[in-house]
Amino acid sequence: MAPHSPDDHQQGNSTRSQSLAVVRQAQEDIACVVRAEEFREVLVDLKSRVEDWQGLRPDEFGDLLLYEPAVRVWTQISGMEDSGKVRNHQSLF
Repeated sequence: MAPHSPDDHQQGNSTRSQSLAVVRQAQEDIACVVRAEEFREVLVDLKSRVEDWQGLRPDEFGDLLLYEPAVRVWTQISGMEDSGKVRNHQSLF
């Protein structure tokens, strides 16, 4: 077996770096596809829950870029009927 040269070592590092870059890109591509499917499901749900779009067509809004669930808590305000209640909301952008 011939001894390894410094060039062999550099080539091995380069091949590993290229392989890692390919794996990372594949992970990013998969994550984008998964997010797109999740967003599609969110839009289908949204369309089914909104009763009156006021003449707007949600399919013409463009792609959903961000979706974040949020919790809204009302604080005690005198005369406020909903104070102290917790409600879940979604932000769609």
